[in-house]
Amino acid sequence: MAQSRRNKSLVVALYVNAAILFAILAVIVARPGGVSLTPSAFAAPLGQPIAGGGTLYLMPAQFSPNTFGAYVMDIDKQTLVAYQFYPGEKQLRFVAARRFSHDLRMTEFNTIPPVEDVKKMIEAQDAGIRGQQPDKIQLKPQDDPDKK
Repeated sequence: MAQSRRNKSLVVALYVNAAILFAILAVIVARPGGVSLTPSAFAAPLGQPIAGGGTLYLMPAQFSPNTFGAYVMDIDKQTLVAYQFYPGEKQLRFVAARRFSHDLRMTEFNTIPPVEDVKKMIEAQDAGIRGQQPDKIQLKPQDDPDKK
């Protein structure tokens, strides 16, 4: 009789233990951010975080491997401003500003190959001239990178 009573109490203890473990599992699965039994889909990171709205936008900046700061762009005034953080002084300092309204009007600046040469290559490609590859088209002598 003692053996049967002992087995009975062991079975009850195992059932109570299983119930407690099941309750813990239910709490872990039910809480927000907990373990999910279904597969999850995650979006790709968007890259640099940017904050703003309306006309002002703020974006973190890394000026060198150990130098950080922020860019502020004002869409209405078409201005970009840079601030650098100095950790030893715990200060954020103004370092540069530029109005980019005139920059946006540039159509070609400091580019290789020049737009005219690209236009010639596209026209040759579209015309289907046999035997004349786009890289064989004569470039302007002053813009030929091989002659520098």
